[in-house]
Amino acid sequence: NTSIGAMEHYGKQHVPYGPAVQEILASGNIPPALIVTPDSYLPGNIRLHTPNIPVVAPSYPPSRAGYQFDADHPWLAIWRNIDGTPAPQPPVAFRRWVQSDPRLRDAEWQMGMIAPPYNYGKPGDVYSFSYAWIKQK
Repeated sequence: NTSIGAMEHYGKQHVPYGPAVQEILASGNIPPALIVTPDSYLPGNIRLHTPNIPVVAPSYPPSRAGYQFDADHPWLAIWRNIDGTPAPQPPVAFRRWVQSDPRLRDAEWQMGMIAPPYNYGKPGDVYSFSYAWIKQK
C-alpha cells in the first residue's frame, strides 16, 4: 500500500475524511466531548462529518476550558502528515498544547492509526490518519 496515487499526487478532494472520522469515532466506547487537532485544515473537514462534536486546533484559539473532561467525557486527538504517510506519534508541540490544559497533564493517550483508501483512488492507495483517545488515568 502506498499513499501516492497513479499520477503521483492526489488532491484534497480525494482525502477520505468522512470514512476516517467515522472509523475513528467507532473505535471509542462513547463520543468525545471535544476533538483536538494540530492541523488548520482538519477542523472544518472533521466538523463536516461530526456536526455535533466541537473541534478545536491551536490555530483556532477558543478556550478548551469550557469543554468537559472526565471519565465520561474523553477528548479525541486526530492528526496526520499532509502527504498521507503514517504519523504514529502526535507532533510534540501539539501534544504540549493539549497538555497545557491542567486537566490533561497526566491523561492517558490511547493511540491508533487507520489508513482508509483515497476517494476515487487507485486500489491499494491509502491515506493515513492517527488518533488518540485522551482519557483520565
